[in-house]
This record gives sequence, C-alpha cells and structure tokens, in this order.
Amino acid sequence: MKFMLNISIAFMILFSSCSTTRTSAVIPESRPVLKQIVPERKVPRQTPAEVEDLKGILTLGNALRLALLQNPELAVFSLEIRAREAASLQASLFPNPELSIESENFAGSGIYNGVDATETTISLGQLIELGGKREKRAQVAILLSDLAAWDYEAVKLDVYFSVVTLYTQVLSFQEKSILDRDLLRIAKQLLATVEERVQAGGLSPAETARASVVVSNAEISLHRTGKQLTAARRQLAATWNGRGLFEKASGKLDGALTILPLEAIGQNLDQNPDIARWVVEMDKRRASLDLSKALAVPDPTVSLAYRRINESGDNAFVAGLSIPLLFFNRNQGAIQEARIRLKQGEWEKESRLNILRARLETVYPMATSLATEIGILKEKSIPNARKAYSIIKDGYQRGKFQLIDVLDAQRTLFEARVRLIESMKNYKIGVSELERLTGQNLNIF
Repeated sequence: MKFMLNISIAFMILFSSCSTTRTSAVIPESRPVLKQIVPERKVPRQTPAEVEDLKGILTLGNALRLALLQNPELAVFSLEIRAREAASLQASLFPNPELSIESENFAGSGIYNGVDATETTISLGQLIELGGKREKRAQVAILLSDLAAWDYEAVKLDVYFSVVTLYTQVLSFQEKSILDRDLLRIAKQLLATVEERVQAGGLSPAETARASVVVSNAEISLHRTGKQLTAARRQLAATWNGRGLFEKASGKLDGALTILPLEAIGQNLDQNPDIARWVVEMDKRRASLDLSKALAVPDPTVSLAYRRINESGDNAFVAGLSIPLLFFNRNQGAIQEARIRLKQGEWEKESRLNILRARLETVYPMATSLATEIGILKEKSIPNARKAYSIIKDGYQRGKFQLIDVLDAQRTLFEARVRLIESMKNYKIGVSELERLTGQNLNIF
C-alpha cells in the first residue's frame, strides 16, 4: 500500500510540473477613440445592482464613462472573457489517474470458501495523451478567450457609437425645443398684431382664425418635441442602466466641419476589432485543425497494480497497457471539417472587410455632403430667409403684404432652421459611425 501511495504521488508531481499552458486572455489595447474615456484596465461592474444615476447637467464624457463602466451588455462580455479563461484552465489539466480495487476468489465453494484464498488487487491507471492533445486543446481554449477579448472591444465601440448617437439626438431635441418656443412666441406676437388690425377693421376675422391655427400648430410641435426629448434622455440613461433622468445635456450641435480624407480614414479600417480579431480567429482555426489531427492518435492507458494472495501470503505486481485500435474512427471527419473551417475563415474575413469598406464608402460621402449642406444653410439659406421674413413682416405691418406672405416667409425660415438642426445631428452621427468603423478619434465634439 505504501508503494502504491508513492506511485500516486509520483503521478501527481509528474503531471503538475508539466502544466505550463497560458490560461489568461490577451486583452487588446483600447482603440484610440476610447483611450481617453475610461482607464485601460477598468471593467464594467459585475453586478447589476445600484447603478449610478446622474442629475443636473450631463456632459458627453460623463455619459461615455458611465456607459463603459455600467452598460449591462459590456458586463456580459467582460464575464464571458473570465468564463472562457476558466474553460482554458480546465482544458489545460491532465486526465485524472484511476484507482481500482478488485477482490477475487472469496465466498465461494470448496477451497474458495471464506476469504483464505482471496486475491486482492489494488491498481493505479493513467491515460497518457499522445500527440500533444492537452497542449493543443488548451491552445484552442485560450484562443477562444482572446477572441472574447476582441469581441469585448467591439462591443465597447458599439456602446460608444450608441451613446454618441443618443447624446446627439438629445442635443438636437434640446435645440428643436428652443426653436419651437421661439416659433410659438413669434406666432403669438403675429396673432396679437392680426387681432389689433381686425379690431381696427383693417382685416377680415378669418385672418385671426388663420393666425390662431399657426399658434396651435406651434404649441403641438413644442409639446411633441418635449416628449421626444424625454424619450431620448431615457434612452441615453439606459446605456448605463440608469433609471433617473438628468436635467440637460451640455454642448451644442454646431462645431467644426473638418474631416480627414477618405484615404486617410480608410487606412485605419484594419484596426476595427471586427477585422483585427481575425488574426486570432485564424490562429484558433489552425489550432483546431492541429487538435483534430492529434485526436487521431490513440491514447494508451497504463496501469500498475499491487496484488495480495491470502492463500500463500505472497505479494505480486501486475502491469497493464491498453490502447484503442483505430479500425473505424480515425477522427477523419473532424479533420476534414477543421480544414474546411480554416478555408472558410479566409473568405469570412474578406467578406467582413468588404462590408466595412462598403459602409465606410457610404457613410463618408454622406458626411461630407452634410458638411456642405450645413455650410450652405448657415451662410446662405438661413440669412436670406431671415432677411426675407424681416422685410415681409415689416411690410405687413405697413399694409404692403398679406398675412399669407408673412406665414410663408415664417415657415420658410423655420424650416431652414429645423433642417440645419437635422443636418448637424446627422453629420455628427455619421462622423461617429466613422469612428466606430476605424476606432479613431475624429473629434466630432
């Protein structure tokens, strides 16, 4: 028995000393657009309880920091890395030895009556994995952990894009609310002017009704924008799992309209985690092929046993070896599948790259077109519409224009201002998507 114990200890020392496989994922460096938001090693909170809610004035930086630390989806992907690291640890372990005890020739008849003729065998067996199965299995598992880390980086960029998009929408609704209040104020002033002229007998009472409709429409628009603003604030707060509402988002939609050339932006497309991950993905598929080939190598099981023969009082040792015979299953199907998956991966990477290129070449012209549109609206359309409205409004008060002319000029001016807000919003969202595609900081705010 003492000998068997020593053998067991020897097995444990032998196999534990051979385990040098990496079990921690390689975490990729954060993309430049994310580096200044959250410290490199900060990870989301691991429990969904008691998230932080912001009150008062919200900045984009605070919104991004909260989302990157408290977003539920990010927490899921962070835990996925840890789960796969645990799986890689499990994959790196040696198979356990087997201890068996067997007694023969007892409680029978004749000389085998009782236990005098009993033979007791205590054996220790160990499966010996050949072909580097353990190392290759662990390699596949740890590369899956590395892929989870790349997926986590991609989701961080998704959260960034979502926060910037929702923050931009909040800003647009805030500016639209200001514009609606301005329109309502002007509509009420015009209604008061019309009522004075009607009372003086200079206009038909129908003009009062027409001006009242404009006031009602302005009130409806202001109310609708307020509801849209509340909904957008709630959606933004949901990115950090927030339940309360901040008072206001700071900042303005107006800003610089400079953007790098398409060629300069496109050079960073391979830094997109959806593309960069394919280096690890192809390594994983090659490792899977190596593992499939290794699994075709039969693994012997060796055993050493101690036998006690009661009848003679003698002791003996028994050694054994068993090995599978590969008559039917040589893992040929799995090897063929792994080869196909490896070839498939080359096309999948190319397909994904083509999709991102196409999206880049779609978003970039839209962004530059919006920048041109914003310039025209600010420099020509709105100043001319404002000038025309001022002339027609003054002329109306002197009786030179009809009410319909004032309302038409007013509508033209406010439609141009609304279009400017929409264009600035869409421009910033477009540039933010370019940041998502490349991981680069394009300074949209």
